[in-house]
Amino acid sequence: MEQKTANKTAKTKLTRIDARIPVHVRNNIERAASIQGSSKTDFIVSALNTVATQVINDNALLELSVRDQKMLANVLDESEKPHPPLSKMSRLRRAVPEYIKRVKRK
Repeated sequence: MEQKTANKTAKTKLTRIDARIPVHVRNNIERAASIQGSSKTDFIVSALNTVATQVINDNALLELSVRDQKMLANVLDESEKPHPPLSKMSRLRRAVPEYIKRVKRK
C-alpha cells in the first residue's frame, strides 16, 4: 500500500489501532490537527510516535545510567589500595551504592 506523507510517496506496511476517547480529547485532536494543517490521522500518528520514541529513549538512558553506575561501583570496589587520586573519591565510593538503590526504587 502506498502512503503519501510530506510530499513523498513511501511504501509502508500499515496497521490499525482503534481507541475510544472522550469527546473533549477528540475535539482537541481535531483542533490541533486543523491548526497544523494535517489530518487527524497524521496528527495522531506523529504525536504518538514522538511520545513513544521519547519513552524508549528515556528508558535506554536510564538503563545505561544504572549500568554505568554499577560499573563505576565495581571499579571502586576492586581497587585494593586507594591511589592518591582515588583517596578523594572515598565519599563517592560510599555514596554510589546508596545512589544505585535510590535510583532502582524510582
